Amino acid sequence: MTEDRPQSELFGSLSHLLLSSGCSVRFQARGKSMEPAIRDGEILHVKPVVVGELCKGDIVLFGDGLKFRAHRLVVVDRGRDVFITRGDAGTESDGTVCAAQLLGTVVAKEERTGTRTQTVQLCGKRARMRALVSSLRRSGSRALRSLPILRKARLLRQSILKKKDISGTPNWLPLLLTLLSAPAAVFGQVAIDSTTSIGQRVSGATPTITLAHTTVGTNLLLVVGVSINITNNTGATVTGVTYNTTALTLAGAHNDAGNTRRVEMWSLIAPALGVNNVIVTLSLPGGTGTLGVVVGAITFTGVDQTSPLRSFVSADGAAGTPASINVPSGS
Repeated sequence: MTEDRPQSELFGSLSHLLLSSGCSVRFQARGKSMEPAIRDGEILHVKPVVVGELCKGDIVLFGDGLKFRAHRLVVVDRGRDVFITRGDAGTESDGTVCAAQLLGTVVAKEERTGTRTQTVQLCGKRARMRALVSSLRRSGSRALRSLPILRKARLLRQSILKKKDISGTPNWLPLLLTLLSAPAAVFGQVAIDSTTSIGQRVSGATPTITLAHTTVGTNLLLVVGVSINITNNTGATVTGVTYNTTALTLAGAHNDAGNTRRVEMWSLIAPALGVNNVIVTLSLPGGTGTLGVVVGAITFTGVDQTSPLRSFVSADGAAGTPASINVPSGS
């Protein structure tokens, strides 16, 4: 997103002056390099940049010669003073910039819907997750469009539209057969909807851990992973997981060779929409020991609603530098 206005130098000087003095600024975006997150003409809200708080996925306003861009960070290396950005609509990264070139962080935009104007947050974990999901969807769409079968279908359709049968009606049967012969997976696209996690230390015979998790979208699959340090009670297990009071199904579990760590995976097809609680109930035989537990939940969209998961596979290994584990794919 480039500011090509004649007053670009004045814009940069004024923005730098205001932001460096602790003030926030608003300006109108020009260009399509950040679509769909930021559209041409939308008003952006920018606050002073705090280099130590920048994360990959944040949108920053920076100077590029006499032009100014508001692009997303794809590389953050504060130790080497290296920052690399890229527009959401682009496939190539911008040049490397240093902290001195960063003017501010884009935190929100004003989005107009009909006669209403609402402020949409562009900074923070949820905003970065939305950007990641959007990026995955765009990548998937580009990959699908490049598949030979879809290219052939488009060429066939164009050919059919040019040639009509003797009744003057387009002959759609060959195209229909072509599309029907394509595997269903060609037209599906699995994407990440949302992720949440929490870590706690638990004790007692049947402790529980509660995690608030948000689900949106269609054709959903919720997967919950539970990692337990069982050093102080090697018989500890998960006895059940619910989401909005609906029970999940155990996909599989694995204890390491030393019987000090345990991992369990649970799943639920078509979880309830909205913000609901994931509740994990554990069993500590004898009620002894204090265990460290981490719970993570991730929702996928565009998932087959009949048999979304293959068989559970697992492996473990000793820590090393670097550490690596080979896990075979599920059948």
